[in-house]
Amino acid sequence: MADFKLANANAKEVWSTKYAKEYVAESGFLPFMSSADNAIIRVNTDLKSAGDVVHIPYIASLKGAGVSGGATLEGNEEALLNYSTEVKVRHRRNAVMLGEHETFKSELDYANMARAGLKDWSAEDLRDELIEKMQSVVIEGGVDSDGTPIEDTYKPFDTATAGERTAYLLKNNDRILMGTAKATTQVFSTSLAAVPSSAILTADTVSMAKEMAETTASFRITPYRTKEGQKWYVMFVGVEGFRQLRKDPRIEAANRDARPREVETNPLFTGGDLVWDGVIVKKIPEITQVGNLGASSAPIGFAALCGANALAVAFSRKPSFRTESKDYEHRVGVGITEIRGSAKMSAAGTQTGQISIYYAA
Repeated sequence: MADFKLANANAKEVWSTKYAKEYVAESGFLPFMSSADNAIIRVNTDLKSAGDVVHIPYIASLKGAGVSGGATLEGNEEALLNYSTEVKVRHRRNAVMLGEHETFKSELDYANMARAGLKDWSAEDLRDELIEKMQSVVIEGGVDSDGTPIEDTYKPFDTATAGERTAYLLKNNDRILMGTAKATTQVFSTSLAAVPSSAILTADTVSMAKEMAETTASFRITPYRTKEGQKWYVMFVGVEGFRQLRKDPRIEAANRDARPREVETNPLFTGGDLVWDGVIVKKIPEITQVGNLGASSAPIGFAALCGANALAVAFSRKPSFRTESKDYEHRVGVGITEIRGSAKMSAAGTQTGQISIYYAA
């Protein structure tokens, strides 16, 4: 009786699919990523050709009063505002070289030997990309001659001009927290320079950011729901901000008195996620400071309280490995290639799922 053998092409497909799931998980963002319309990080996996632009739709919530009783509904319908976020995908690649004394008989053996290093690189690459998009400045797209919204564009915080940052502040005044309050002026640099060194992250900051998310004037920031129906916001924060929150007396007391005291689960011991006022606080160590831009050149950190439709990730081609022989097959190169992109989600210049927090680090 002949043994079953998986076809080589299918084996590579299974390997690539598993690799993608593992590196996304190791990036730290997997629990908040899905294809659902209300995901914190919307994922699009409509595989297309290289170089495609993927459009992630966003439908604004209805605000009208509707009609009651015998009132006529015809002619009183409400326009359903819809926008989209453009995600430009591009190749992301890396490779390692293996000597003949380390290799075995097949492509999959080569790939498995290179797997750990390549997977770490992919996870870090995705994580850094999403952090950059969280901090990015939204450039309003406007409308075309027919009044149809044009998709917004984005610039990394570091390369955005003073004017672009200020325009971004004006469109997002109800979802940018400068220290312990909304911006005190309509100029980004001036508002940031007013953040004192005492404006660290506290339990009040978390609650204030949540309150801002719940009361946005337009493009409401809605929490994401667990399978059990529980509503949560998630705050991504760097090491300085996480340390400040962990030492906050009320959050420390909540972890001490209201959560299990096992070493394996309590964040007082494990350094795991904090929870306060319906917000999960997740430490992402690679979220760095934005510079010494506060009052008296105080260092300023960045955190993002996120609800649904905060970020978008598009995979136009799943990861696949390639091998190449060198030096009379004495050396084998193993590479990973995929086509991926990401963006902050926004509509009419307004970030749709995020409260940006600038605090004293």
